[in-house]
Amino acid sequence: MGETVTKLQAAKRQLSVAIRLFFGRADPLAIHTLVSAAYQIVWDLTKNRSAMSIVKGNARIRPEKQEEWERILNRAQSFLKHADRDPLGTLDFEPEIIRFFLFDAIVLYGQLTSSPFHEGTVYMTWFALKYQNLLLDGAVKDMAVGSLQRGLDPDDFEFIQTMLRNTNAT
Repeated sequence: MGETVTKLQAAKRQLSVAIRLFFGRADPLAIHTLVSAAYQIVWDLTKNRSAMSIVKGNARIRPEKQEEWERILNRAQSFLKHADRDPLGTLDFEPEIIRFFLFDAIVLYGQLTSSPFHEGTVYMTWFALKYQNLLLDGAVKDMAVGSLQRGLDPDDFEFIQTMLRNTNAT
């Protein structure tokens, strides 16, 4: 028997699984595929709502370079789902990009729903702690301060996996 899901439900489920795989140190290409699929859904749903994205539609990219920017960002996603244009192609993949796509996808999901989800909150806490020097003051950065006070180490993925299993941890 099948199930009926909305686009947002699909994106949330893809993000939740991608986050669990990320902290489980699973295959980065598989994680990127899941994140890219979820990201595309939330981007498509938010782009007509004046979405604030750090990845796509970035206002800091010159308008005439937006297409080039997005082609660079989508290179891995396109490589991982198409073989018709370059069946013998190769990809130089930088796994760290996953971290920023996940961050942005969770932010966009939040703009759509105003409803955080457990894995997303754990991830944002980790991101705020790991990249606190990149973030402006505000709610996301405040997560890092609280996490530091509790002694959370952003490189302790085993503890973060425990947080993911414990829905009361966030």
